[in-house]
Amino acid sequence: MATNPETATTTQGDTIETALANLKEATELFLEESPPMSETNWCFC
Repeated sequence: MATNPETATTTQGDTIETALANLKEATELFLEESPPMSETNWCFC
């Protein structure tokens, strides 16, 4: 399992390499679909 705590994306794979590749793709898709930070109410508390 691989997790990106900054985007809260988590993936899995049969190997570490696959899990990391899946995480990279999931993070890229998350960032494509997310509104720009200037348009959100982000709070890093």
